Amino acid sequence: KYELKGLGGGSYTINAYVGGAPVSETVDLTQGERRSLDLVKQPPGSVHFTVVDEKGAPIADARPNIQSSSGSYVGVNTTAMRKEGLLGERYDWRALWNTNAEGVLIRYHVPPGLITVWAHKSGYTMEGARPQVEVATGQMTEVVIKLKRRGAAPPPPVAPGR
Repeated sequence: KYELKGLGGGSYTINAYVGGAPVSETVDLTQGERRSLDLVKQPPGSVHFTVVDEKGAPIADARPNIQSSSGSYVGVNTTAMRKEGLLGERYDWRALWNTNAEGVLIRYHVPPGLITVWAHKSGYTMEGARPQVEVATGQMTEVVIKLKRRGAAPPPPVAPGR
């Protein structure tokens, strides 16, 4: 239990970390209001990333990223992965952060809720806004991210009648 005193009216986001997983709740307070919150840790979900180029070919060694709606970056929880048998004692850290030869990476222990996703790789760029997706408790969320090779020439124009 925690108590915060002297807060003015406004919107506040309460962040707590339970077993390394963030739990977050936003509350709106009026001046002088007293409120009690029960923060409940929900089982996390997973995100299955597929990173491809503009032609749909997989991109190996791309780095997908996740940011929660509260602005926290979601990393890899190796302790939880070991407990669940997803990770042995010896592992290659790059395989936990970067896509494989098929352009795939699964990120486990993602807190449920709205997240922002993106990926980067040297020599590539991501066009447009970073997509937001909803992660459901205990579910796998599929995300496809398209990257464009930097400096790639646009396709030549097609002459009329061809």
